[in-house]
Amino acid sequence: MENKILAPCSGEVVKLSSVNDEVFSEGILGDGFAIIPVGNDFVCPCSGKIVEAFEGGHAYILRNKDNLDILVHIGLDTVELEGKCFTTFVSLGDTVTAGDKLVCVEVDEIIKSGYDPVTVVVLTEESVISEKTVKYGKVKAGDVVCEYNLK
Repeated sequence: MENKILAPCSGEVVKLSSVNDEVFSEGILGDGFAIIPVGNDFVCPCSGKIVEAFEGGHAYILRNKDNLDILVHIGLDTVELEGKCFTTFVSLGDTVTAGDKLVCVEVDEIIKSGYDPVTVVVLTEESVISEKTVKYGKVKAGDVVCEYNLK
């Protein structure tokens, strides 16, 4: 799984620029992709260490072997749910393997609560992936979505 980023959930991979949040769509936090999720199981997109586990379970930062930070942010403004809809399986400081269970998310409840469940995956290092390397379209959790290159 070297230099590969996996889909954290099943769904449809779309361009980051299509996300209805300018912090993500304009690439302010870094390059990446988004997934319109189907299903409730979310997995780690890479092997590494959990260096941030946001309160409420809606977002995580994993640091991989190349010292890259990968942000997984589930839904837009879902921090406002204060943990409702999220059952976490990892904690700050945990060492994880790509494909390990990260969180179970009640996607239907997020939608019923009026939030967009789009899941964003961003590599916070500048320009390590290109849109050309991202595989858009339908994926299953754990499928390879993109590769990155260190400068």
